[in-house]
Amino acid sequence: MTISIIQDGKLVEDAQKLLAKLRDETVPGILPSHLIKDYSVEWGPGIDVQKHEKYLGLVCSAKHIQCRYTLNISFQPVIFT
Repeated sequence: MTISIIQDGKLVEDAQKLLAKLRDETVPGILPSHLIKDYSVEWGPGIDVQKHEKYLGLVCSAKHIQCRYTLNISFQPVIFT
């Protein structure tokens, strides 16, 4: 099954529903809330480095912090009692 996400330069309704489900149900059901960040960004077409510089910096910084957190948790000693 294939889903056409863009039609005449606009997102089709099915794709919007899938994205909403991913955002509202799937991701929050998997990740802890402190690892989920919301950003408001004007997109399209493509990524403009100057226009999206602040957003890209925030995403990279957040990802760096998340990776450090995950590594710190994974290296915690396990104590069996």
